[in-house]
Amino acid sequence: MTAIILAAADDRGLRPLTDTVHKALLPIGHSTILGSFLDALLAASIRDVVIVVGHRADDIRHYCAATYPDLAIRFVSVVDGERTDDVAALGRALLAEPSIDDLLVMCVDGLIGAEVIARALAGPLDAVMVSTPQAGSDASADIGVFRFSRAVGESLVKSIDGSVTATQGGMAAAVNAMVPRLQAVTVDAHWMPVHSPNDIEAARFHFEPSSRAEILDRMGGGRWNLGVTDFSTPYNARYPTPAMVEAMRNALPSLLRSQSSTQPVLNEKLAWYLGCDAGRLQVLHGSSQIQPIFKRIVGTRPVLMPSPTFREYSRLYPGAPVFADTGTIDLESLHPQVPENGVVLFVSPNRPTGTVIGTESMLRFAEQHPHTSFIIDESFVDFSDETPVVSRLNDEFHPNIVVIKSLSAVCGVPGLRLGYIYCQNPELIRVLYDEIPTRNLGAQAEHFLELLLAFRHDLDESVDRTREDRSQFAGQLATLRGISAVHPSGGNFLMLTLAGDDPAAGKRARTQLLERFAIDVRDVSNTVSARLCVAVRLPVENSLFCDALGAVL
Repeated sequence: MTAIILAAADDRGLRPLTDTVHKALLPIGHSTILGSFLDALLAASIRDVVIVVGHRADDIRHYCAATYPDLAIRFVSVVDGERTDDVAALGRALLAEPSIDDLLVMCVDGLIGAEVIARALAGPLDAVMVSTPQAGSDASADIGVFRFSRAVGESLVKSIDGSVTATQGGMAAAVNAMVPRLQAVTVDAHWMPVHSPNDIEAARFHFEPSSRAEILDRMGGGRWNLGVTDFSTPYNARYPTPAMVEAMRNALPSLLRSQSSTQPVLNEKLAWYLGCDAGRLQVLHGSSQIQPIFKRIVGTRPVLMPSPTFREYSRLYPGAPVFADTGTIDLESLHPQVPENGVVLFVSPNRPTGTVIGTESMLRFAEQHPHTSFIIDESFVDFSDETPVVSRLNDEFHPNIVVIKSLSAVCGVPGLRLGYIYCQNPELIRVLYDEIPTRNLGAQAEHFLELLLAFRHDLDESVDRTREDRSQFAGQLATLRGISAVHPSGGNFLMLTLAGDDPAAGKRARTQLLERFAIDVRDVSNTVSARLCVAVRLPVENSLFCDALGAVL
């Protein structure tokens, strides 16, 4: 068995990363694409290796000599002026190596694991193409690993007429065209394609489980191409409905070419859904858009906030006095701490604790401190038993209250970045109108606001069912060994306290969930106890999470 690695071509799709380095030598974590190939071959006890080089050939030779000094690699160089595509490179290898017959051909398309090689070797010697299932599809993706005889390889090379179009489909297309009865071997493989700079982090996430937490913390979002199961971001898993998604899909071609409406129109559309006064409302590109504006408005005024709470608030107001959220918040005992002419932040339900402050209690508390501004974040209020503050402000006048809400949690669309601010202070509304761009949303987000009216009933039903899911999930978690408490929650998330007195256990649990299962949760441990904040998903997903968490505790 001879492994032939085709590394002659210059991959322009990875520029500018490949301006100074060959694609096969791109550093991806602790290794390279070529390194993953050679490691997989060594794991399969294959030591007869031929590498076809052309572009930056000396770099590849030096890398192999320095990194794999005990592996006797033969190099075949593509002659200047010859084609460097994979089929042509294979032809050059066959000319240079007349004695080899059983071929394992490998294209430099991405990182591979040892099981890819093992699966190729398990097939018959004829024409085997290794592929892997594509998530969410019945199709398979070509891994770029093939096994065939010399005779098949020579016929393949001869079948290509030298035109550019003949090789555009790559090796897989050429093999399929030449060998109609190709035996495609599908394996659930440790593999990651690398075709653009965007693939680098995804490949590292896939191949370096120990680095997953660090990668996610650096990226923040952008998880759709990582293969991670996200239990860290609370969103309504039952909304939007399939019909709503289909409506968005049908409108997408037009939306991509459209600008959104101006801010007053956006405010009207959201006000129709909320049933409130549009003049007191400002649509936001995610509720976090308001945070830096608030920071400028607040200036040097003192701020009182709960602890723990959203990390964003702690980042915006470092060193601010706090009141403890221990599962309940006693407003009566809070009066002496209220900064007159300052700002008090209430988050209800609070994340990560899930603690709910009664709407009536907050309104009366604000009345008792008329010279203090109150910011009430009620992003998760729909999943509680409390009436939203916004609905109360339609009938009552509280000029010192500002309500902030993200729509991501209740509407299940964190990717659209939708939120709003509502207050009865006309001066603040004027400031916000001046600070926020005229066109503050993309057309996709605006269309979603329109669909909210048509699918209002579905949203209400999804919230009710999510509450049921939360109750069931909490019961499942409570049975797990290693969990000492599942805290009551008014949001679509649950905070867990792990057994024992080691606060670092939360970080370890998150790390192991990522390494073993590619599942992410939020570690909210403090100096006293290990705690995790877990988003509520659909029942089947919640059960899978319980199985995974039970395995790492």
